[in-house]
Amino acid sequence: MAAIDIERLLFSLRDSIHLQHLNSTTHNEHLILGDLYNSLSENLDRALEIYISYGNSVALDAVDIVQIDKEQLNVSRKMLNDYIKTVEQEDYKTVLIDILANISKAIYLLK
Repeated sequence: MAAIDIERLLFSLRDSIHLQHLNSTTHNEHLILGDLYNSLSENLDRALEIYISYGNSVALDAVDIVQIDKEQLNVSRKMLNDYIKTVEQEDYKTVLIDILANISKAIYLLK
């Protein structure tokens, strides 16, 4: 999976989480998804800045909005984890690991 594919997946995940956060049915879900959305927003910007600093270019068009549930988060976590194993730049890998940790935390909290 190329970096742009994982970034597209994460942007789609972020946007989907934001919509679900705004439509939360419980206060707990609202807080968990809000925290995940905020951390994804910050870390995705940082990841793209690092990715571009290595001479890569990014051309993201519209992303898909999907219903987010624990299964979708688990699939995204696995894809990101597999991708991280291929990343050589430590600073980029560190940001992706932060994103992975935040997704894992949300999965745990959304029991």
